[in-house]
Amino acid sequence: SLCAVYGPVDDSLKPDFLSELREVHNYCPGELLFCGDFNMIYQAQDKSNNRLNLSAMRRFRRTLDAIYGRG
Repeated sequence: SLCAVYGPVDDSLKPDFLSELREVHNYCPGELLFCGDFNMIYQAQDKSNNRLNLSAMRRFRRTLDAIYGRG
């Protein structure tokens, strides 16, 4: 399955967005590919400046790791 996403810019909406990603994964049997603009940073080198939200990065990584069975 393919899921195109456009994540929220508002930081207060990002936890709900990550929960929705997990829900989509739970309802899609087999392989699932998320693509699009998550409006979140997976790792520091993905950012063009040094203003990082480390807790948001950790939440994003944990979500992706849970979905894709890493960690």
